[in-house]
Amino acid sequence: MFTRLTTGIAVASLTLISAAAFAQETPPVEIGAGYGGLLIVNRGGDYTVGTTRPAFHFGVTLPFKPRFSFEALMTISTTTASSALDVTDGVYILQVKQRLFTRERFHAFVTYGAAGYYARFHQNALTVTYPNGLTSYIPEARFEQNDPPFFAVIGSGFQREIGGHIAFRVDAQLVTLLWAPAGVRLSAGIAIPFADYSDSMTRTIR
Repeated sequence: MFTRLTTGIAVASLTLISAAAFAQETPPVEIGAGYGGLLIVNRGGDYTVGTTRPAFHFGVTLPFKPRFSFEALMTISTTTASSALDVTDGVYILQVKQRLFTRERFHAFVTYGAAGYYARFHQNALTVTYPNGLTSYIPEARFEQNDPPFFAVIGSGFQREIGGHIAFRVDAQLVTLLWAPAGVRLSAGIAIPFADYSDSMTRTIR
């Protein structure tokens, strides 16, 4: 009798432990891409934290707990500022994504972290002709700007799985410089997991 009871308790305990571990399985690593824009509210002096031009973004999501992931993403926008100056710039964001709740193929989340700004300038060689007939040659030049991630980023969004190999994601984020709002970033895109979503128990997390 005692042996049967002990065996039953052991089996039940192992079953509960296995079920708990299964239910708390970490979601898969994801890569993502999308499109969005940054509405600048306050330029914060000499710092702009980006431009209002729509931009593509690319990123990676690295889960380290069932509810928490580390994310790194970068936006890329190109423009021709003048006939001789090409600019490639954007923001890069390092943040934590925290799931609030998960339902069937859907989860909402909040994000918080920091953002920086980068720019690459390419000036083509050109010859300038002055009114007096003299000319001046300006050689080709390249220069860059890199601002550290001293902007705070706070946001929220949702993600909806479409089958086991892709998900649709929407983000809204407030970008701030100290106490002054600097801008609002809105974006939509897709996430692609390195493993099938159905292989993890992301829909069981509450």
